[in-house]
Amino acid sequence: MARLRINTSDEVEKVVTDRLIQLMSMTGKLLFDIRNSKIVDSASNNVSSSESGPSLDYSRLTEEEKFILDAETEYSKRQNIIVSSMLKGRALMMEMLSEKTRSKKVAIRFVKPFGQFLGVDLSRYGPFLVEDIAVLPFENARSLIESGVATEIELAY
Repeated sequence: MARLRINTSDEVEKVVTDRLIQLMSMTGKLLFDIRNSKIVDSASNNVSSSESGPSLDYSRLTEEEKFILDAETEYSKRQNIIVSSMLKGRALMMEMLSEKTRSKKVAIRFVKPFGQFLGVDLSRYGPFLVEDIAVLPFENARSLIESGVATEIELAY
């Protein structure tokens, strides 16, 4: 109580307002996480099971939820392809998937200068200056991003 008497009403109001904003943000995040979890679980069950259980009503999803669900559905399909290929001994399919991964390119922007290097595809890249943009093999791009030399360029969806 003594602390309340010392603080002016503006200071108390600011503290209460900040806490309310924080609580509302946490509530919104929790609601989103719960709803998203239910949607993803429902979609995963539909993708992974051959039974025709209750299907997901896309018309009741927000555009943002559809965006997330699209990626989750693709993830589940990819898992099923890998597992099925392994169990059925489809070495050619596994090799095709490996080649697709090896040939994947990523757009990056350099935040630090970087010299010339030989990529995993045996092509020469660089040298690069700050703010240069390049499309590099996935493995090389990941290495540069993780070391803080570059950042990935997020392509507009």
